[in-house]
Formats: sequence, structure tokens, C-alpha cells
Amino acid sequence: YGFVIQLLWGELIGALCVFFNLQFKVFSYIYLILSCIIFLIVIVIIVRDKKKVFFIQTWRFGFTPTKLLVFFVIAFQIGWLVSHGTQTISDGTIEQMTVAIQTDTIHQIDHYTGEYYNAQYNIQYFGFYPELLSIWANLMRMSPNIFCNMLLPMIIIPYTYMVYNLWINKVFKYDRKLKEWAMLFCACLNLYGCYSNYTSSFFMILYLF
Repeated sequence: YGFVIQLLWGELIGALCVFFNLQFKVFSYIYLILSCIIFLIVIVIIVRDKKKVFFIQTWRFGFTPTKLLVFFVIAFQIGWLVSHGTQTISDGTIEQMTVAIQTDTIHQIDHYTGEYYNAQYNIQYFGFYPELLSIWANLMRMSPNIFCNMLLPMIIIPYTYMVYNLWINKVFKYDRKLKEWAMLFCACLNLYGCYSNYTSSFFMILYLF
């Protein structure tokens, strides 16, 4: 849920920045400071009340052939996307990231035409995912294109399969073998369906949220 919460407060901060015509730099500082504060609060809660609030369970991996095959398929997906120059993230997202970093604006310039908006439109108050990616690309001093097409798949795809694993654990709660085969089925299905940037499988491993 942490990733979804980040998107939520990024949306709220972004909407305020658009309303007050604040710079992308301000958006970045507010987001990073708020992230650090929330992270520290969570750490304090875990340290003080871990026995009452959190149930920490040790997970034994167990190298079964099915699990190894799942990890191989997932690693192959990541390697294929990174090494073959596939357009992992849409051009519109990369263009929006580039505009935010280079002009220090947030939803003030049309990233397709390069012109400033004459007035504020409702659509400007939604969709700050590119700006959130811009923060991390800017911190790492990486080009938005390189960040999205090389580094991001290494982060998003494992996260996606973690979410799949949570869903599968809910469905096959008491059968370990069925969990493993269900994960393998999901991985192979996505591998089969990712022949294009616009298939359902492609969006299900990179835009699951």
C-alpha cells in the first residue's frame, strides 16, 4: 500500500502546486520532506509498538523448482525490456517529465506543443505520476528516457509480482503448491502477452496501480 499512498499524497501536493502556480522544485521539496517525515513516523511506531501493532513474520524461501522458474521468467521479462530498448513508458510521460525538469514547471506547459496554458483546466489537477518519476530521475541525475526505459522496469515489475503474490495468497490460502503454480501462470501469461507496448499484459506489469 505504500506505493499507492505515495501516489495519493503526490496527487494532493501536485494539485496544490498547480492551483498556486508553484515550481516543480517546490513540488519536489514538499514531496521529499513529507516522505521523510512519514518514513520516520513509521520507523518510530515499528520500534515502539511492533509487538502490538505489527506482526512480523519470517518467510522461508525454499528453493522449489517452480519458484526458481517463476523468478527466471520475471528476470527474463525485466532483462528483455531493459536490453532490447522497448518503449517501457509512453512518450507522453517521458515528455511530461522532461518539461517538468527543464522548465521547472508543473502542469503549466503543454508537453506536446511546448506552449503555456492560457488558463487552468480540470485536467491539470490530475495525473502527477510523471512528476513523481521526475523527482527520482532528477535526484539520480538521469535522463527521463533512460530512467523510464532502463531503471524503472527493475523497480515496477518486481513490485507488480509482489502484489500478484498478495492476491494469490488470499485465493490459495492453504495450498503452497497452488500458490507457486498460480504465480508461474501469471508470469508466463504476462510474458506471452507482452509482445507490444499496448497489450493488457504490458499494462498489467507496469501500470498495475
